[in-house]
Amino acid sequence: LNDRRNHILNITKAWFENALFKNGFFHGDLHGGNLMTGIEGTTFIDFGNCSRLSKTEQGAIKMMLATIVSGDVGRHGCTILLERNEFKIKADVTSDCAPLSSAVDALMGVTHDLHVVRDATRGGVGTVLYEIADQAGVGIELNDRDIPVDETVQGVCDMLGLNPLYLACEGRLVIVAPSEYAEDLVKALRTSPYGEKAAVIGQVTESNPGKVVMKTSIGTKTILPLPGGELLPRIC
Repeated sequence: LNDRRNHILNITKAWFENALFKNGFFHGDLHGGNLMTGIEGTTFIDFGNCSRLSKTEQGAIKMMLATIVSGDVGRHGCTILLERNEFKIKADVTSDCAPLSSAVDALMGVTHDLHVVRDATRGGVGTVLYEIADQAGVGIELNDRDIPVDETVQGVCDMLGLNPLYLACEGRLVIVAPSEYAEDLVKALRTSPYGEKAAVIGQVTESNPGKVVMKTSIGTKTILPLPGGELLPRIC
């Protein structure tokens, strides 16, 4: 029964977000009594309290969503890279491998209004953000100075021409949630195990749908490259 309930909940959430962000369609009375489910799938009924949002209204809603990471990024991928010793680099880097249950509990303790919670394994945070932007039809703008990266990891990436956003993590979450909860979510994550470097790294935007844009430390903006290939052979 719980699996069935969770399945319906996930379908409803996905439908609502796609209808709202991609088509500007808003259902104002979405509850259990307005869902019909059976062997052929789930049907939404009772459209008496529905409306279409203007492009301006859609943009305003998108701007109300923050992008959060639960800790510093790229450490696991960097650790594996160094352990394979192909580049003969000596650096003190340890994996971020950690269970994520405590981080999820911390988030849920603040609010259940979480639009996305994803682990950033293969492809790293950058790949996850591109998938979110593409699937939701939104842009994501990051602030370079706000992204937590271990100093040694950044040094290794600078030497090899790598972006830590595309290095795998094994104990990090990417979260998209309403901006009004962002500060409390980060505080909760920082008090949980392994989350002391959690941070808000950007926001959802109306511009550049399907793209991830980086605002640099000097105030310029650049579109991050699309994920391509694998920086490392498969590690999980």
